[in-house]
Amino acid sequence: MGTQHERGGDITGFRCVPGIVELEARTGVVRLNRAALPRAAERIVFGRGLATSVVPEAVAGLAEAGRRGVLVVVGESSSRAPGIAALVDGMKSFGARVFVVRGHADHATIRAGIESVRRGRLGLVVAIGGGTVIDVAKSIAALAYQDQGSGGGASSVSGATSREDLDLLTSPGLRPADGHDKSEALVDIAAYQLGRRRLSSERTLPWVAVTTTSGTGSESTDNAVIELGEEKRSLRGIPSPRFIAADPALTDPLPLAPTIIAAVDAIAQALEVLASPAASEEVQQVALAAFVALARGMEDLYAVASHAVRETELDGTAPATPDRHRTPAVSRAESPGSASRVDPATRDTLSWGSLLMGMAFANGRLGLPHGLVHFCNRFGLSHGNMVGILLVPGLRVQARDTETSTRLARAARALDQALQHKASEDRDAPAPEREGGSRAPRIAMPQSVRSGPEPLFRWLASRIPALFEAIGLPRTLIEAGLAGPDLDWIVARELENHPTFGTPARPATPAELRDVLEGACEEPGHRTLSRRV
Repeated sequence: MGTQHERGGDITGFRCVPGIVELEARTGVVRLNRAALPRAAERIVFGRGLATSVVPEAVAGLAEAGRRGVLVVVGESSSRAPGIAALVDGMKSFGARVFVVRGHADHATIRAGIESVRRGRLGLVVAIGGGTVIDVAKSIAALAYQDQGSGGGASSVSGATSREDLDLLTSPGLRPADGHDKSEALVDIAAYQLGRRRLSSERTLPWVAVTTTSGTGSESTDNAVIELGEEKRSLRGIPSPRFIAADPALTDPLPLAPTIIAAVDAIAQALEVLASPAASEEVQQVALAAFVALARGMEDLYAVASHAVRETELDGTAPATPDRHRTPAVSRAESPGSASRVDPATRDTLSWGSLLMGMAFANGRLGLPHGLVHFCNRFGLSHGNMVGILLVPGLRVQARDTETSTRLARAARALDQALQHKASEDRDAPAPEREGGSRAPRIAMPQSVRSGPEPLFRWLASRIPALFEAIGLPRTLIEAGLAGPDLDWIVARELENHPTFGTPARPATPAELRDVLEGACEEPGHRTLSRRV
């Protein structure tokens, strides 16, 4: 397994996963072994600067082939970035309509998007954004016509509208038919989230994903995470997109704080998929390659954050004792200008790792860290923050299973090799010309790995809490304000979702869930960035 992580010659700086995922550096086309990764987009491209030339052409081709109008779904703030604005303008030139997501992936937002699709008789949905935007877009594509057509209600898949019916519903120039022009008969989104209804792939519109963050993997998976009251529940069974474009240049404007949160979430998902009993050997290889790329990127983010901390200390803007209640120790980390602190090469690495993670996630399952975050909103925590807090204690409990421990030990060995190689590269690299470059200051590497997953856990515990502290996020559940009764409440509610782990998979016990949460309350054993530099 070690040789596949050595430095390669493609534009990502890493080898692909031979025989499973391979990148054509000249064209940016990602070639997949579809027997190993059966749930994947029909076409995937990766490369810096490719989106502007490739995406409008690809979308126009899909729209013309299906005689479909296009709905472009974007985020309110991210859509102002020049690269994303140029993409949207390119698609407006052939009549695409734009739907702006303001806030959350909730029922009201999705229903508004469905109404836009129905009113315009649109037949193709394009998502340009991060996880929330993509979840909204794929939900719109999945639900817009689930309750319409000759089959009537969607209580079962057997009454599904045919593809010909869907083509008729989305044909341009038709007058709205009775019962199909408005959203008065509101789609029962909760019924699909709770499993009372199942999605029909025949009634789902084709969709396209253009990623602007490096973290969620939503561009590849068959689920969309949607708010349901104070909980987050997935809409499952969404067909893969027709096309994915991952252009790291679109992530360049993202400030340091959300870049860190996305990277933490992506690393968690890569490791959880690696440990998943549903992951074949090939999927494990993809998840492991994703983790290595993301870990290298996280080391760069750690260096960027430590440099920013040092700046705030030197100019006197950092508090002597950082406020644990979300006051950033790095005051500049939340500013738009902090995006420029992250080197483009780092963003390329994170984007490639995230793309690989999404492919693996689509063909595997997540574990206990993600299995305990459905109610993060209730406690004022972002999804990525709570996942990061739970990651090490969750993996420790999962590693009680022998096979899981073996797989995570592979990750520890791959991490050690990758970080030794990175240290060698950084020693040979010239000093960064731009102040605040991601190569400085130097960071300590973990001890050499002999066996077992413990060095992996130590590395995660040294990086994630320090990064959260630097951007003003809580490092533990205690710092987030949770107490014993909150842990009891989480255990009781999450047991209703039947979390599992191990190979073969088995239900997690209440005591095991409690062990994860109690572990997430402990002060992490890390060196504070502000004390280290």
